[in-house]
Amino acid sequence: MSQVKGLLKSTSIYVILGFLPMGINFLLLPILSTELSESEYGLLALAGLFVGVITIFIGLGLEGAFSRYYFQYYKKPNLVSTLLSTLIITVLISASFFGVILHFFGDVLFKMFLSNDIFTYSDYGVFIFLTTVNTILNGLFLIYFRNEEKPLGFALTSVSLFLLSLTGILIGVLYFKQGALGSIIGRFFGSIPVTLILLFYFYSKIKTIKFEFRFLKILFHYTTPLIPYLLILYLYNNIDKIMVEKSFGENSLDYLGKYNLAFQIGTAIQVLLYSMFNSISPQVYKALESKNADSLVYSIKLLKTFHLVIIGVIVCFIASSELLFTVFIDEKFHDGIQYLGILSLIYVPQLYYVMYTIPLFYNKLTKTLPYISFVALIAGVISNLILIPIYGIIGVCIATLCTKLAQFIATYFYLKKYDQLDLGFTQMRKNHILAVTIVSVYLLLYWLFFEFSFIDNWSINYLNIIPLFVFAGLLPVLFKKEISSLPLLFKNLKN
Repeated sequence: MSQVKGLLKSTSIYVILGFLPMGINFLLLPILSTELSESEYGLLALAGLFVGVITIFIGLGLEGAFSRYYFQYYKKPNLVSTLLSTLIITVLISASFFGVILHFFGDVLFKMFLSNDIFTYSDYGVFIFLTTVNTILNGLFLIYFRNEEKPLGFALTSVSLFLLSLTGILIGVLYFKQGALGSIIGRFFGSIPVTLILLFYFYSKIKTIKFEFRFLKILFHYTTPLIPYLLILYLYNNIDKIMVEKSFGENSLDYLGKYNLAFQIGTAIQVLLYSMFNSISPQVYKALESKNADSLVYSIKLLKTFHLVIIGVIVCFIASSELLFTVFIDEKFHDGIQYLGILSLIYVPQLYYVMYTIPLFYNKLTKTLPYISFVALIAGVISNLILIPIYGIIGVCIATLCTKLAQFIATYFYLKKYDQLDLGFTQMRKNHILAVTIVSVYLLLYWLFFEFSFIDNWSINYLNIIPLFVFAGLLPVLFKKEISSLPLLFKNLKN
């Protein structure tokens, strides 16, 4: 039972650390929704899109390479320091190169790819670019502290970034009254002190600036094949926002702002999903490696419990849509109540994708990931083009659900192709029945409400309660045996 206690403890830590970076967005939702207009919130969504692109071209996947190669040199501190120093210098050189290009051509590129004339590089992009550089450098240090098992350094960096960024945004929005621009500039001035302190700490510790070209060759050999995948993954993750910005003409920023706010609320589910998965996945991988029958049975139970918890969170989230918007969000964004239900359901196929990638990673079949993301991207583009003319912004939400579903289906296809469907996932029949029933009932009723013009903030509140009723009704029917064993589990945990 100590194994379960340890699992619960590690899960709690992962959840807390997972929520901290995005805690800024949640804490600021009541303030930003009041202080910013719909279009200004749309500008923040575009800022997020720009951050994603810049991170790929400046970061070049080097954070992942650092995580991968750190353990090759971790017994030799001097080599680790040289590796990190090489990465820092490479990021700064890369940032300088792209900074010069964007200085001369940034406005032209923004105008080429965006349908609005408000979001320009000279007005918004400069500070977003600089903040992204800070974020990449801080990310390298966080990996360093984590791998070095220096929790104090990791915690101080995370908390400092959180508090200073939060303070900077509040000053920019509330004191200087600069709206979205104030938020962007405030985030930059909040992150830059942490970056400078970390650089000073690191280079004062190693006493010199180190750069090894041989490390750069090794790292680029690892990251170069990943860059096309990262670009496809970026487009896959952001196709919904790109389509909103492109599809609603003069009102695109308003629609993007409302959609982005509702989407941000829904990402709380994603953080919990990945935090829990990061906690249980080592147990599953260990069971697969040991080939022990009892360990494999235990890992399947973990995955079944993980599945039930996330489904339960999703239905509770949908049911509380009205409460979330009424209490925390300004009235002008309350149309998002109509979107949050579907934007919460997208994490059902996401949940399946996360679970079903276990055999891909375990069997080193990661070469399939770019193809899976590409299939999902194509599905996203097609479904948006079909659904937006029919359902408007709600069509974007449904298309996002279709995109996530296509990602899972493609994953399932590759697992079947490589004969990797024997790890117990197909034994989760009752879990599958529960999930499919909830999604099907909600979407069917949503479509009926839409067809008969019942979709408004009042009627959608009643619809959003139904998934919780379905979950509560099916749970004791499908999982009677598991529920009856809970008192014994809690008793053993207490002891």
